[in-house]
Amino acid sequence: VFAEDDLDLVLVCSDEATYAHAQSVRTNLMHVEEKEQNTAATNSLKPMSHFPCFHWLTEDMRDHAEQLAELASSGHLAFFIGAGVSMGAGLPGWFSLLHAVEDLFTLTGAHEERKLGNATRWDPLQMADLLEGVCSSRHDRHGVKATLKM
Repeated sequence: VFAEDDLDLVLVCSDEATYAHAQSVRTNLMHVEEKEQNTAATNSLKPMSHFPCFHWLTEDMRDHAEQLAELASSGHLAFFIGAGVSMGAGLPGWFSLLHAVEDLFTLTGAHEERKLGNATRWDPLQMADLLEGVCSSRHDRHGVKATLKM
């Protein structure tokens, strides 16, 4: 599909283990797709059936997927999704990311050293603002100085 539609895809992972897992899933799905393409000549397949995992969907779900594909290809589809949508794939949520950055600026990185949550009443935007101030004013415990905002 990438070659046919001239589509680029970037996957950003928070660590090597997540990246390795994503690559493993991608490789397994490619093998499923290859197997389905090899049998396509002998089967009457729906247009979208060459996509990995399509055969796992119920008939109703397949129909909805095809309708969505038609809307997308005609430019009549827009997705509104929250920032937490990637959490189902095992990627960290807001608080996990904020804690990971905060941990870089504590003495040892121990959870007990965290203070931002209580200082901001657990408001993630306030936590991010405070972290930006900390990041821009000093080096982390590894000697790196960086800004959070671009």
